[in-house]
Amino acid sequence: MTNRQPAPTDGEPGHNLLDIEARLRLRPSATVVITLLMLGATCWLRAVAADQADVERLLLRFAVMPSQMLGGELWRAVTGTWLHESWIHLLVNIVALVFAGRLVEALYGPIRTWLLFALSALGGTIGTTLAGVTLSVGASGAVFGLLAAL
Repeated sequence: MTNRQPAPTDGEPGHNLLDIEARLRLRPSATVVITLLMLGATCWLRAVAADQADVERLLLRFAVMPSQMLGGELWRAVTGTWLHESWIHLLVNIVALVFAGRLVEALYGPIRTWLLFALSALGGTIGTTLAGVTLSVGASGAVFGLLAAL
């Protein structure tokens, strides 16, 4: 007779080590999709920009800018999360996302991981706005939210 816990039902997070290991190996990953979206958005930014001046113009167009958001450009709360100012900025967020995101996903499932990522990104946008930051891009707020869930 073994002393195993019953497997959780669909939609219910499992917290035993065997369940976490199985989820890390077998499930298509929300973390990979989020990473690819961040990479794709930054590659798009670099591909459509002819030079650094174009990159700066595009960042000004899509970055989180509280003054513009208060003027009605609320979509910036979403676009600013996916864009990254530099390849190093993107790489640091991807590395953190892969390590933290996979564990969060194994603990809470892909839907809750997406939800946590989105709410944390929104929280990061609100936080930078309240802190008086005039322009921000990147998924650091979302990544910190995933880290907090651990």
